[in-house]
Amino acid sequence: MNRKLLPFILLVFISCDKYDGRMVVSSKRLANIYVAIANADNLDNAVELSFNGNDDKYYYTRKISSNSEERIKKYGLNSWYQLATSKENKSLFIFVFSKDTILKHSWEEIKSNSKYERKIELSIRDLERLRWHVEIY
Repeated sequence: MNRKLLPFILLVFISCDKYDGRMVVSSKRLANIYVAIANADNLDNAVELSFNGNDDKYYYTRKISSNSEERIKKYGLNSWYQLATSKENKSLFIFVFSKDTILKHSWEEIKSNSKYERKIELSIRDLERLRWHVEIY
């Protein structure tokens, strides 16, 4: 291989991050929590946050360990911003669940019975002010 091309090829691969990693969720609680994120005030619009597990509830929620933070990546450049601005309200909704709820209920039960502990609405202005770092107490 031509040695002059190698730096260029490496630069292309390094600069092609296809994920938007700006969203960070921190738990300030003593127990683990799970979060789901949607661009509407219901769980029907929850976005896929995980790629593991064998049940929908694990695809649409992300575990946040007690007193820690998770950087939540979404596929696509600028995709969190696009999701937040895709509806008239220009907001994202973060739904907070206990570990117990996730373990005991199906995703359909969780959605249809609104089995979340808390729902936080953050406008695009709020998210930018927080620098996309959301703390859950």
